[in-house]
Amino acid sequence: MIGRILNAKFVPSSSDAALLVLRVGAGFILFLRHGWEKVSQLTLLNPHFPDPLHIGRNTGWVLAMLSDGVCSLLIVLGVGTRWLSFYCFFNIFIAWAFVHHFTFWERLRVPTTAS
Repeated sequence: MIGRILNAKFVPSSSDAALLVLRVGAGFILFLRHGWEKVSQLTLLNPHFPDPLHIGRNTGWVLAMLSDGVCSLLIVLGVGTRWLSFYCFFNIFIAWAFVHHFTFWERLRVPTTAS
């Protein structure tokens, strides 16, 4: 028994199990962190949503809701994972680049002092 635990025989040797855990975990995290707040409001209009691509606030809101809310759940189910993952990545990259200006953590941002 101890030899089996030390040799890690209980860990599946297939990469399919690891890809399943990665797909389901990433999809649920994306949905719970970003999608739930968009889907739970049940509206297609958000006048305070940022518009970095100048396509309109409501259009950007709907595209973000599709990406974070709908596509993340479809990724968890395994439907069109490659294309939907690309769409989700593109949406998150646009938000990270144009809205958050490539910041990782807010507290690491250097404060500016007005002189």
